[in-house]
Amino acid sequence: MAVEEGEERNRKLNSQIDELSSELALEKSKSKSAESARTQLEKQNREMKMRLSELEGDKSSRTKAELTALQAKLQQVEDERDSEAK
Repeated sequence: MAVEEGEERNRKLNSQIDELSSELALEKSKSKSAESARTQLEKQNREMKMRLSELEGDKSSRTKAELTALQAKLQQVEDERDSEAK
């Protein structure tokens, strides 16, 4: 009787081991997927930050160019006004 009980207990424990092994494999797979997604998001974040910096730089350059053009136009108008006043 004791041998049969031991064998039954052994089968139950082996079944639990198999179940836990399956759960562990599933969790490892989920963890790997999550890590991959995190890595991809970090890469996208870096790329977007770089793009934002580029766009801000472009905007700054365009703003400076527009300001220079407006200053030149203002100077031209002032020169014309001065020449008409003479």
